[in-house]
Amino acid sequence: MIAFLIAALGCGAAGALTLANMLSIAPGSAFDVTLTAYMIFCVIIGGLGTIEGPIIGAVIFFVIQDRYSGSGAWYLVALGALAIVMAIRFRQGIWGLITARTRLSLFPVGYQLRTAADRGGGEARLGAQDPGEVLLMGETALDRHLGDRRDA
Repeated sequence: MIAFLIAALGCGAAGALTLANMLSIAPGSAFDVTLTAYMIFCVIIGGLGTIEGPIIGAVIFFVIQDRYSGSGAWYLVALGALAIVMAIRFRQGIWGLITARTRLSLFPVGYQLRTAADRGGGEARLGAQDPGEVLLMGETALDRHLGDRRDA
């Protein structure tokens, strides 16, 4: 609950700062579809399912926008092409690539897929049928049991 309150506070502060920088406030300028597309771009580039990914995606987006926005609409085409390449080739995003190589995690929250090989050996988790089975972190034997019963 506290996490939602902090996230709402951050979103409200960001919205207030954005609207404070605009000369005039109108629904068309404040609530544009373009902002949603930019946010989706940041998440796709940075990485889905993490806190760090969208932050890195936002930094990359603003650097690209600052450097190449003078070239007209072509930088938007380049942003779209980059998003398509990242969505098809690197699904975990830039932060996922960094995490896979360095095991670095600034905010250790979210879901990760792990196998017994990732844990170093044949150590079986509670609820796993075989050591190579992929389980979600945080999944309990009861969750697994209820999930199997729901599928049947």
